[in-house]
Amino acid sequence: MSHVRIWVLLAGCLGLAYTSEAQSLGSFRWQLQPYCNVITATVEQRGNAFLVTGSDNQCGAGTAPAMGVAALRPDGSVGIGLTIMEPGGRVAQIDATLNLGNVSGPWRDGDGNSGLFAFNPGAASGLPRPAARGLVIAGQLTPGAVTQETLAPNVFAGTGAASTAARSDHLHDDRYLTRGELGVLGLVGRAKITSSGAVASQYLSNGQLMTVIKGPAGAYFVTFPGFAPPPVANHTLLVGAHGGSPATCVVNFIAQPSDGALHATVVCYNSSGVETDSGFFILVIA
Repeated sequence: MSHVRIWVLLAGCLGLAYTSEAQSLGSFRWQLQPYCNVITATVEQRGNAFLVTGSDNQCGAGTAPAMGVAALRPDGSVGIGLTIMEPGGRVAQIDATLNLGNVSGPWRDGDGNSGLFAFNPGAASGLPRPAARGLVIAGQLTPGAVTQETLAPNVFAGTGAASTAARSDHLHDDRYLTRGELGVLGLVGRAKITSSGAVASQYLSNGQLMTVIKGPAGAYFVTFPGFAPPPVANHTLLVGAHGGSPATCVVNFIAQPSDGALHATVVCYNSSGVETDSGFFILVIA
């Protein structure tokens, strides 16, 4: 089933019209159950993926901007990756999987919270989703700040004595990974992207050309054609900011739909943790 068909069905749940032109498919609502947070977002087609932009209502206490990308997964479900900028500059990463039966499915965040990504909820109940863990910015971590008392108790869980560098409560894998385990395609792509989203230079070992779509502040939607033929391949993506004011750029979401292309969302932040436009380098090994 194609990307367009997936979102036509989703749009149909709200009685929305759809055309083949890139446009907003309308506003959608999901609750991060069992918490009372409700995500309200518009969905817009962007090439082979879909841009998702909106906000988390913070259970009525305010709004937190939310943005991300949705794409078809190999099993026919829809994967959504969202970044939520919480008050104080903390960033929550949400990964959800939707099925077409009820436009809902499981979700989880980077801190281990999880539940049902429930479509079109009524009155939302429950406690607020726990705030994302804080980012450590350069200069904030002073000497002596990390002690045994400040670490999570389970860091020192387990039994046994350590007479070597390995602890008895950790699993260690001493294998060397083969090239086949690292990547099945043997492809390399690299590019330099300006803050406006223009491709300043690029090289793809398969001879094709990558594309970049500029999203909201600090967001870039990158496509490497031919880097993800089914079945799902393994990839390594590295990004680094360049030019302009100091920034940090990260790969926020990766999708490998059935079109054979690798889709990635790159988001750049300033030193305060706020999304900001920045040039960046990107390297992908498949």
